[in-house]
Amino acid sequence: MIANKNKFIILFMTLSILVGCQEEQQELTLEPTVRPIKFFEIIESSEQKTSQFPATVTAANTSELSFQVAGQIIDFDLKESDEVFEGQVIARLDDSDYRNQYNAVKAQYDNAQVEYKRSQNLLAQDAVAKNVVEQRKAQLDVLKSQLDVAQEALDDTTLKAPYSGVISAVSAEKFQNIQPLNTVATIINEKSLEANVNIPASILSRSPNNDIVSAAINFDSIPGLVVPASFKEISLSADSTTQTYLVKFQFEAPTDALILPGMNGNLTVVSVNKNNAEKLIQVPISAIQSNADESYVWLIDQTGMTVSRKDIIVKPAVGEMIPVLEGLQVGDVIAAAGSAYLAEGMKIKKWIKQ
Repeated sequence: MIANKNKFIILFMTLSILVGCQEEQQELTLEPTVRPIKFFEIIESSEQKTSQFPATVTAANTSELSFQVAGQIIDFDLKESDEVFEGQVIARLDDSDYRNQYNAVKAQYDNAQVEYKRSQNLLAQDAVAKNVVEQRKAQLDVLKSQLDVAQEALDDTTLKAPYSGVISAVSAEKFQNIQPLNTVATIINEKSLEANVNIPASILSRSPNNDIVSAAINFDSIPGLVVPASFKEISLSADSTTQTYLVKFQFEAPTDALILPGMNGNLTVVSVNKNNAEKLIQVPISAIQSNADESYVWLIDQTGMTVSRKDIIVKPAVGEMIPVLEGLQVGDVIAAAGSAYLAEGMKIKKWIKQ
């Protein structure tokens, strides 16, 4: 009898625990979900056009380094991908002949300078003719020019980096006899890059009055990376085969990703026609939802942090920003993304990038 009573007590306690857990789970399930939402505030802006073009990355600064004089390379230990700083010695030639030439001319110049000063002193004492002094001055000037040339040739036996960058190619080797202007190495500035795009003449001819609002380049090989760019220059000569014009945009290489010349990407350009800069309301295409022939967005009540549906009329357009003709006004705040998961009166909170 006592054993049966104990079994009953254990069974009762087990059922009580299970019921308590179920009640706790039900309470947790009933808590409303607060969805984080990216906010977008409505402002007036000019109607913008978004265009995308395939782009190829090149270095903004590329220099082929060479000596201005001939000789044998006696110091050259750099290799491809080595970093160098501005003024760093890249290579040296055997300067024996150039140094001997400089010393010989320097000796002649020093002697001519002494003779010229002596003749000046004699002229002051009427002990020498004036034309003798003029001849010695002319000889001194000639030797000074020769000395400058010899000094420049001696200096040219040392090759230095014109700016900080990376060695992209090596075209010579140590102990090689090299001629003037033969490339020794190529240096690029890997931090200052360009995005080169080829734009068809048909597109350029339709946009003479367009002002570029913004530009950015992204890479398929680096998902999520978007690098701001700015217009640099455009070629005024079309490619005879493709009938496209080379347009260059410049950008700085990001520190958290490796972007090298030769990489391919996509350049996005946002422009506005300066002759038709009518102010209107535009919203991200990701904020717009459709139901049959109706378009709507989710309007955010920042006091109660809830959303409500707002029907809108949009203007047909292509791009990331869509013009809204009716339904919204400046100052309204809408959900910029995740609209498909919202419902009338749903509680939300502002999404903050971590």
